[in-house]
Amino acid sequence: MSSNFDKIAPIYGFLEGVLFGSRMQRMRCAHLDHMSGRREILLVGEGTGLFLERLLEVNAQAKVTVVEQSEQMMKRAKRRVAEKDLSRVTFRKLSFEKFDSSKRFDAVCTLFFWDCFTQGQIRSMLPLLERHSKRGALWLDVDFFENPHGSTRTGIWHYLLIRFLYGFFGLATGIEARRIVNIEPLAKENGFYPTATTRSDQFPMSARIFKKENPASMAVVSHRNDSQLRVIRNSRKSISQSEP
Repeated sequence: MSSNFDKIAPIYGFLEGVLFGSRMQRMRCAHLDHMSGRREILLVGEGTGLFLERLLEVNAQAKVTVVEQSEQMMKRAKRRVAEKDLSRVTFRKLSFEKFDSSKRFDAVCTLFFWDCFTQGQIRSMLPLLERHSKRGALWLDVDFFENPHGSTRTGIWHYLLIRFLYGFFGLATGIEARRIVNIEPLAKENGFYPTATTRSDQFPMSARIFKKENPASMAVVSHRNDSQLRVIRNSRKSISQSEP
């Protein structure tokens, strides 16, 4: 995967501020409270370190491993780490598909990361996420989304913004992706199930918490829910038939 963010690293923060103000950072931190009790956190594609800085503030015990392919982005992220926290952060300069570790993390954060990849690329990387996560681990995923209601005024605005972003970053960094992939079905294939979602009203971005579950236990829950739904339907049918 040949994308390179080094060239735009010096202006990335400026571009983010011009286009979105503080909204991207607010979305990154929308579910930050879920990270407060975690001890080993994997942060993939952190960029300039805005989220890392806040994460270290709210969780004074966690050890954080940052995987970032761009050397220039990593330099900027390192500058945001307070001296007292340097021993808690490990930086790994490599692409995520080359990442390996003996650690199993109880939290993973991917922040505006998957939108850089095609569905095939994402499908090949998610097993790495699963392999390096403990059972019960939380996964914070913050990213853009494609609005399915493209005929509305908001939908049209979202569509044009996403097309602009892909046009610019395609030329500037060489990313291959040209559309947002719905990550939820792929997450479930790898044992991660959504537990909380926050969406922006103005911009096509969302923050989601996934939890790594035992697929067998989720199948039991799904079967139980289906059974409860059938009971409700049968009850409604009986009531309807008994009415004069």
